[in-house]
Amino acid sequence: MQNHGIHYSWPTWQSVLSAILMAEKSAKVFVGAAALGGPVFFSAENIARIDSRPDEAYRQRALKM
Repeated sequence: MQNHGIHYSWPTWQSVLSAILMAEKSAKVFVGAAALGGPVFFSAENIARIDSRPDEAYRQRALKM
């Protein structure tokens, strides 16, 4: 399956759809950032801070992740 795109294996079709839409949005953001000189990635500290936020926990529950 190498080079055949993104594959998802989630418990519901809704969570697969959400993941596909997030991947599409991420690709658009990355292309836009590349056009402006390249992306600036979050630090590990910022990722940990975002991951522990209550709204992130809510989003993951809503997406059944």
